[in-house]
Amino acid sequence: KRGLNVSVIHPSGVIGPGDRYHKNHMIRTIRAIKSGLITMGIKGGYDFVDSRDVAEGILECEENGKPGECYILNGHYISILDIVNIVRENAGKRLTRFEVPFFLAKAFAPLAEKLTTLFSRKAPIFTPYSVYTLQSNSIFSHEKALRDFGYRPRSIAETVIASL
Repeated sequence: KRGLNVSVIHPSGVIGPGDRYHKNHMIRTIRAIKSGLITMGIKGGYDFVDSRDVAEGILECEENGKPGECYILNGHYISILDIVNIVRENAGKRLTRFEVPFFLAKAFAPLAEKLTTLFSRKAPIFTPYSVYTLQSNSIFSHEKALRDFGYRPRSIAETVIASL
């Protein structure tokens, strides 16, 4: 009764338009797919949420969330292959079915990270941690946020295309 009137928001992997400084790992990946640098998927995926949905969810939580509650603001789980094909389709390119198996991605990731670090000024996209994350338990539920304040994320395809 006398505590802080606070709710806590836990967003999943945040992506979306407006990353002018190219700091977001997944946005850089999406743009590498668009440029043709990445042409295939890696076995695995993640639950991504649009940054605009997170912003709207925070405002809705402020108005209608319950004090002392935690809310997950996620979007949708999507495989990396599906992201590759959304970007390729949007660019008018042929879709791909090729997906690097997890064991190969895991074996190659340390070398790829090292080579990128040595020969590029850009932060590496393909790292042991990014490969690990794609195989992690990353299926979340925004059921509580939907129930308490009507949170409804937009489609992940819309988010990926807006991130280009």
